[in-house]
Amino acid sequence: MDLATFYLHPPDGTAPDVGQAIHYYQKAADLGSIPAMAKLGDIFANGAEGKADYKQAATWYRKAADQGQPDAQFGLALCYALGQGVPRDPNQAFLLFVAAAEHGQPGAQYNLAIIYEEGKGVPADPVLAAHYFQLSADRGMPQAQFHLGRLLAGKKESRSDQVSAYKWLMLAENSIQESSPILSDLRKSMTKEEINEAERQVDSWRIAHPESSHR
Repeated sequence: MDLATFYLHPPDGTAPDVGQAIHYYQKAADLGSIPAMAKLGDIFANGAEGKADYKQAATWYRKAADQGQPDAQFGLALCYALGQGVPRDPNQAFLLFVAAAEHGQPGAQYNLAIIYEEGKGVPADPVLAAHYFQLSADRGMPQAQFHLGRLLAGKKESRSDQVSAYKWLMLAENSIQESSPILSDLRKSMTKEEINEAERQVDSWRIAHPESSHR
């Protein structure tokens, strides 16, 4: 695995050697490495050596997903949702999103939130949508932070919701441009003390999640 990662992400900044990375990930996968199987799924889905091979991606995702690897469950769910490498199957995608979300996979949590928000194949449920947006936002996903902030900003009756909305939209702002106009509107309706509290919460979140501070 370490050698495969070296070729995929050379520490000296040189161009990756995807072919060599695949070779060593496959060696690791053949020895039973579940993370290597999931990584092969990612490489083929993202376009190994320039072109995506979704059939290969789905094959490797399935090998890891069958053993409970959450990133592979999420990757395979996307394959089923989009009909890439496997026949399109929204029900199977949903089950895999749920399985991955239960293990804390933020992309799966975000996709479940969208499914419940829009009622795609399940009854629309704004409470569950907010729940999964919250889980994904807590794990640093900007899209989830934006959606959660937007939802909370619409709850005009609660001042604490407005503070939380400001926090999540501010965290998402660098990645999601649509956050800025909602933040601007919020500032007009919030007191200085509420804004200061929201900014304090932003700082606290960033300290607790240093891996997401670059976003």
